[in-house]
This record gives sequence, C-alpha cells and structure tokens, in this order.
Amino acid sequence: MAVLEIPKIKLKRGIYAKNSKLNNVNKNVYLIKESDMPDREKGNFILAGHSGTAYFSYFKNLPKLSIGDKAYIYYDGARFEYKLVNNYEIEKNGKANIIRNGEKTVMTLITCKHGTEKQLVYIFERLEEV
Repeated sequence: MAVLEIPKIKLKRGIYAKNSKLNNVNKNVYLIKESDMPDREKGNFILAGHSGTAYFSYFKNLPKLSIGDKAYIYYDGARFEYKLVNNYEIEKNGKANIIRNGEKTVMTLITCKHGTEKQLVYIFERLEEV
C-alpha cells in the first residue's frame, strides 16, 4: 500500500493496509488504525515498529536520527517528503500522547526505548509533494 524510506538509517520498508493481516507490529511496520493517510492535509500518518534485536525490529535505528533528517512515504503514485522536527519519550502504557502542530501534515513514528518501560515518539512534518 505504501513504502517508508529513511535514508540516514538505511530503512526502506513496505506498509500494509490497516485491514491486512500483514499489518502487524510483530511482522512489519504497523500502520495504526487511527492513522490518516499521507495525502490528507493536516493529517497524521502514524506508524509503530519494534526496536531491539529481533529480525522485525525495523525501528531499532530511530535513535540515530537528528532534527532535520528526511523521510519519505511513497503512496498512491506520489512521493511525500518529511523532515524530523521533534522527538521525545513517553511512558509505555498503550497510549501515545502525540505532541504536534495541528496546522501541519505530519508523520509520527513510535517505538519502544529498548531495555526500558518508555516509548520514543518521532514527529516529522511533511514538506511539499515532490
């Protein structure tokens, strides 16, 4: 359905539709059910993935990202470019408080902070469609 690419950490991974049985955090990058799609203005495209050492720990290198790093979503024949604008930690309790500018179109990546009871949240703002 879509592809996530983050060149700095050499991540390029397909994203499955919300209703696909392959849309599962224990197999792939997980598209959160409440997520908007990348082409929705002022929407939030929300993905979750494991960190750690398992073969499906696709988000293990997110901590290597810096503010300003780029990410891309390929969706519906278009490439959407994003820039990392914020990252922070939250408690791991099944809910994520997403702090973002509601006037911007964003992508949020969520993963566990390996070895803790915390989660890491990365907020990317979408740049103009390329």
